[in-house]
Amino acid sequence: MSRLLILPLLATALTACGTNTPLSSATAPSGLGSAVSGGAASSVSDGGRSVSTIRAVNSCPTDIPIDLTVYTNGNGGVHAKWDSVDGAADYLLEISRRDEETGEFINVDPFPIAEQNSSRDFALKVAGIYQARVRTHSCMEYGPWSAPVGFSIGGGSGGGSTEEPTSPE
Repeated sequence: MSRLLILPLLATALTACGTNTPLSSATAPSGLGSAVSGGAASSVSDGGRSVSTIRAVNSCPTDIPIDLTVYTNGNGGVHAKWDSVDGAADYLLEISRRDEETGEFINVDPFPIAEQNSSRDFALKVAGIYQARVRTHSCMEYGPWSAPVGFSIGGGSGGGSTEEPTSPE
């Protein structure tokens, strides 16, 4: 392409960009949020050219996982399960044990731990009173924690179940 042809095209493009004329809605989609995690795409044909647009949809869940239930088998085996939340990428499960001197709950290693399913089986070796809680993780953010559920391992009395764990769903 010669210089003589490029310069007029460049001047036209710069003039169009310098005006206050709004672009048509086909070329300038509006309403895009800061965290677009899903959406609908569409194409518009205009005189032989095609322009694609994206409509933003916020699909980041904010629901709290409900029905957290903890089963223990009397030998340190634990099964925790909760109802899944639509749109959650994964969950963060926290297990903590009550300190006998201070009464505060302290996280048990390796918790909190990410879990892609809505249940987890694990073992606890130290007798005591524990609590579990869970929250969603999606769109690079965490949702609110569920209500804590107390349970015990060994001789403690945490209000949890001492039933045999159920098989994961």
